[in-house]
Amino acid sequence: MVFGFCKKKKRPRQLPTTIITKDQYDTLIQDLRGKIWIIMKSIKVLLEKSGTFDQGMFALREESHSVAIGALYTHALEQLGKLMMVNNCKSTFDGTNYNLSSISENFYYHDYKIKTALKNINKKCLDIFKSGSGQDPAIDL
Repeated sequence: MVFGFCKKKKRPRQLPTTIITKDQYDTLIQDLRGKIWIIMKSIKVLLEKSGTFDQGMFALREESHSVAIGALYTHALEQLGKLMMVNNCKSTFDGTNYNLSSISENFYYHDYKIKTALKNINKKCLDIFKSGSGQDPAIDL
């Protein structure tokens, strides 16, 4: 007899609905942009409170802050990837609804969303801890 955990085959998580109205689409885009802005604003506050710039290089006073900033930045990348995926569905608008079926399977996969963001992001934004100008291009809000 086996005690403990048994892995059941799970159906991949998908969007509950793949057809959304223009208002729902606009709200989704606005919500995603808002999340990204809030996350990046939080990173900027953390950087201002916990670090210093020296000759264009950023130095954190606390190592734990770099972990928090890295986690927040990763979450922002994921949300950016999700925004890009949803934006790619613009062409499915039929005058009334948008069809999100092409992104339904990948909408909840973190790796896919991050890879999507990384493929399309300005390369200057990939290093959030240094900038030649003394200002971080990744979090210039």
